[in-house]
Amino acid sequence: MTAASLIARTMRFFLAGILVLLSGFDAPARGARPDGPSRRSTPETPAEEGVVQPEDQHWFEALANAMDGDDTNPHARDHAAVLDAFRETVDFPSECMVRVLCDNEQVALGTVVGSDGLVVTKGSELGEVITCELSSGARYHAELAGVDRGSDLALLKIAADGLPTIRWSDEIPPAVGGWVVTPGLDDMPQAIGVVSVAPHHVRGGVLGIQLTEDEPGPRITHVVSSSGAAEAGLSRGDIILKVNGDLVRHVDELVEKTGNLLPGEEVRLLIRRDGEEQRFKATLGSVSDTLTSRRARFQDRLGSPLSRRRFLFPSAMEHDSLLAPNQCGGVLVDLDGKAIGVNIARASRISSYAIPAHVARPIIESLASRHSQPVTLPVAAQPAEVTADGERVEH
Repeated sequence: MTAASLIARTMRFFLAGILVLLSGFDAPARGARPDGPSRRSTPETPAEEGVVQPEDQHWFEALANAMDGDDTNPHARDHAAVLDAFRETVDFPSECMVRVLCDNEQVALGTVVGSDGLVVTKGSELGEVITCELSSGARYHAELAGVDRGSDLALLKIAADGLPTIRWSDEIPPAVGGWVVTPGLDDMPQAIGVVSVAPHHVRGGVLGIQLTEDEPGPRITHVVSSSGAAEAGLSRGDIILKVNGDLVRHVDELVEKTGNLLPGEEVRLLIRRDGEEQRFKATLGSVSDTLTSRRARFQDRLGSPLSRRRFLFPSAMEHDSLLAPNQCGGVLVDLDGKAIGVNIARASRISSYAIPAHVARPIIESLASRHSQPVTLPVAAQPAEVTADGERVEH
């Protein structure tokens, strides 16, 4: 039995019990902790419960050390003693990690995907002058080899050779409830968590309106307060004729044109109101900002800063590891230390997004093939969102 399967099977009974005891027996009164282990992370196995193999004893000893911490919150998942239990998982991945710097400040993490100096990272955080710092401490000027706007993945090239490269998992997609680890450049994880939502499309910008089919275009039936549409002055009964100069005859056409833009982008609208045509400019918002309650948006602002680009991904899985925006761009690994995705955004107070490996790898291959020194990555299943020539297909 591997250490990974043992942890997955016993974590609910062992670590969860420790966390409740350390929290002062008040967890039931507060309700479930948002940063606690998920019951879904414990798949059933035919192995006998309670039997610990000698080769796996060190995992239990490491987890038990969480009880000996001197910090005020030794039960938290970011406590050093808890992270130390996953040290073995990031032993090799940490050697493949890169700190991405712009103006001498870390803007993202990256991961070596080619031994000849190819590094994948998050594109929207990059500046004009890019430096990569390896786990060895060596720094290199980085050339931007390419960016995929749809996924926000970027490929960098540094003048280094013989670098250790990340190992990818063959699991497609990662199981919901499975433990995941974000490696850093040292021998301790940046964060741990569980997969909370299977890979799904993350929508882009919205106007904040409800529509019905009409002639000659969609008619507004409701305008969400505080939305971009409300601030632009759109009203119930308005008929939308054009978006950015393009005719829209049906609701689906309007949704497609706005959904393929990012929140914060401005759109030009031609409206028919009371028989007269009028022009408006509206700033798109996100689904969460538009439809969630003010209380939820306020709670998000109380947490760590969120990534500026956290929308409009063709496929992203959600996990509850709490990453800073400048900790995105590197890989997310399973308990065997194999990459199951690339962390792409801190999405909310309690969740982060990762582009799944089976989606990220063909994109990386496509970006590498356009570079003068391409890297050959292991063969991966080609996702529906990316064609063989690297072109994106929207559904």
